[in-house]
Amino acid sequence: AHVKDIDGFPAIFVTEGCVLRGDSSVSGVLSFGFGGTNACAQVWGTNILTSRAASGADAYTRIVRKLKDAPPPEVTVTGSDWEEWEVGGPGRFTRTGEKWAIDVDDEGVLTYYEADEDDVDLGSDYFLSGTHNGWSYDSMEPDAMLAGLFK
Repeated sequence: AHVKDIDGFPAIFVTEGCVLRGDSSVSGVLSFGFGGTNACAQVWGTNILTSRAASGADAYTRIVRKLKDAPPPEVTVTGSDWEEWEVGGPGRFTRTGEKWAIDVDDEGVLTYYEADEDDVDLGSDYFLSGTHNGWSYDSMEPDAMLAGLFK
């Protein structure tokens, strides 16, 4: 009832549910009105209608399955004593409480990294990219007054 004339405006109004691949979706819209009136809406929804989403198995089960299905780690033979051989990832000298990060590549091969929670590198350069600049990268400048703010 609020929308009376949409001729000439690029809009698609979905009146039926759309099947998505994921468990949830986020959508947003911006409206720039007359006299500086601006509006922004962000909508989040979950898949409650189909079984196509990834929630067919819970996340923990999927991760454990990937770990079990992964090929064995590569072993570097460094001598005749097997205890000196190098194995990527947690070894027999791993202590309780140590944390490891795991990357799984497209072939299912695991790469282990010791997790270092103290040094989170968020990068030092930030960019804007979108249709407004042909999907190129426009560098953002760091704010002189507030560390971590870019403009």
